[in-house]
Amino acid sequence: RQVLMLFETDRKVLLASFDIAVRAARAPELQAIFAATYPDARTGLVDDFLGIEGLDPKTRKAVGGLLLALLSGMTVQYLLDPKGAPTADELTLAMKTISRAFAANTRSG
Repeated sequence: RQVLMLFETDRKVLLASFDIAVRAARAPELQAIFAATYPDARTGLVDDFLGIEGLDPKTRKAVGGLLLALLSGMTVQYLLDPKGAPTADELTLAMKTISRAFAANTRSG
């Protein structure tokens, strides 16, 4: 919920961050700088959001990558469709539904 509140209150920061990312994607030297920060960003997201201890490096990278993808996607949705972007309750419902589907598929497959 706290992260979603930032989306709602800090639109200018979101827009600036997204603008910088787009510019970096077009400039190889900037892209390299950003890419170098991503491993720590992923790890930090796992620590900040989940606080899970003892994850192996491969799992930490995977979970952090998913969290970063979710934040990036939410940034785009809040910038382009703030009224239609998912709420915290909708995101929670979606994650629970996805988790149940994965669990069911794992048991049956």
